[in-house]
Amino acid sequence: MHKTYKETYVAQDYKIFVAMEFYNQNDVFSAIKGTIEKVANNMNLPLECIRIDKVEKGNTYQIMNEILEQIQDNRLLIADITNKNANVYLEVGYAMGLAKSKGIENQIIFFIKTDEDGDANVGFDLQSYQQNRYKNTEELRLPQ
Repeated sequence: MHKTYKETYVAQDYKIFVAMEFYNQNDVFSAIKGTIEKVANNMNLPLECIRIDKVEKGNTYQIMNEILEQIQDNRLLIADITNKNANVYLEVGYAMGLAKSKGIENQIIFFIKTDEDGDANVGFDLQSYQQNRYKNTEELRLPQ
C-alpha cells in the first residue's frame, strides 16, 4: 500500500476515504489506517483516514448523503472490493463518475483479498483496473 500511495497519488488534500464492507472487517481497516498513519509520518503529511462508520456526527443524518459528501470532498478513495459488496461498488462508481466529470484521473486504490490459491473474485467492470491483492492483513501493513 505504501508503494502504491507514493507512486500514484498526488495529494490535493489529505483526507482519504475508505470504502469497504464493515462486517467483520475491523482488522482490515486497522491495517489500512495504520499504514496510512505510517505513510503520513514518513512523508511528513497530515493524512487522515476516514471510514463512514467511524465519522463522528449527530444522532440524525442521512448516511448516504455523508458518504457522497466524503467522496466528493476527498480526492483519494481506497476501496476494498473483497466480496463484491454492492455498497462499495456504488461508492467506487460514484467516485469514477465524479473524476470523469471533473476531467481528472481516477484517484482510487483497489484492494481485494485473495483465496488460498491467490485468486480473487472481481466484478466484470473492475477487472481491468489495477488491484492490490492481499492474503492477510499483514500484507496491508507497512513493513517496520
